[in-house]
Amino acid sequence: MTSSDQYRISTASEHPDLTPGEVARRMLRLAEALQSMDEVTVESVTERTGLPLKYAPLGKVHAFAIKLPESGWSYGVTYEQDGSYKAVELAYRHADINEASMSPVCEVDLAAASKALKGAGYSGKVEADEIGQATEYVFLRSHMKVRIVPAAESAPIDGKAARSCIQQLTISSRD
Repeated sequence: MTSSDQYRISTASEHPDLTPGEVARRMLRLAEALQSMDEVTVESVTERTGLPLKYAPLGKVHAFAIKLPESGWSYGVTYEQDGSYKAVELAYRHADINEASMSPVCEVDLAAASKALKGAGYSGKVEADEIGQATEYVFLRSHMKVRIVPAAESAPIDGKAARSCIQQLTISSRD
């Protein structure tokens, strides 16, 4: 169940098991398991993901976030409900998102997320801008939509090839 405590940004030491990659994997497992957004409540998201969502009155959402002070990155999940609209979103943020290396938060990349969602029966399509660059990847199944906004390719990490990271992953109803 949700706590009556109000939202605040946590430190990594408070939740050492909730790394950027682990939170992404929990969100993907949620997307894989859901059959419809009717199943989605703040309580069910908390239970299924194990994330301690707290109410953030300013945004009128339930949220959980961690700040990584050594890299300047933060990441978190929000649950939003406004009338019949519901969404659960994972986002990675940095004050200088265009210049910062995503290495500290790119444990689960776009290729891994795409593979997991397609394996769960989602069909995928790419949305592109006017010059053909991918702006988002949309995965559809039944009445569900998972939208992934990619980040610029990260530089090679530990000798591995560059890869597309996830900047934002949103689970919602299909339009």
